[in-house]
Amino acid sequence: MRCIAEIADIGMTIDKKLRLTLNLQGASLVQLVQLQKDGQLDAILKKHSDKRSLDANAYYWKLLGELAKALQTSNEELHNQLLDSYGTLAEDEDGNCIIHFLPETEDYLRYKHEHYKPTGIIVEFEGVRYCKFYRIKGSSQYNTREMSRLIDGLVSECKECGIETLTPEELERMMVQYAKKDEVTSLGV
Repeated sequence: MRCIAEIADIGMTIDKKLRLTLNLQGASLVQLVQLQKDGQLDAILKKHSDKRSLDANAYYWKLLGELAKALQTSNEELHNQLLDSYGTLAEDEDGNCIIHFLPETEDYLRYKHEHYKPTGIIVEFEGVRYCKFYRIKGSSQYNTREMSRLIDGLVSECKECGIETLTPEELERMMVQYAKKDEVTSLGV
């Protein structure tokens, strides 16, 4: 179960275990009762950030398609290039950047579901040359702020090629509306 939580109280039990009281939004009482019956749980608590909206995603892919056509490249290659320039590096649970080594001959820009940022470091292992890459989060995992940065970068690239985009005011209004929609959706409304 995923939901938005706010810490209401922090305390300690007699046997020195931390006790945390949460106010939850978007949680189901039935699911919580079942989880309580299940016993121990795995929990991850992190700072909340709004998820990107599907409307922002649709606008991104529309513009990306127009720019890819103008540049005579594939959507996948352009998407990977934009993620390299404006995207967010993927991190593990401890906040460390995820690193991959790919054979030097790999054309990582054609990948559809994996995205990489080259580091410029090459290592050789058993006669094969490998390039070191940082993993980039896929845009479907972006929050509103990250998606806004990606769209702003794409809009800038489109303007350089003379492709019509929304005005900054329209874009700002759209992103504010999307953030509000995402907040309502994440609350289960």
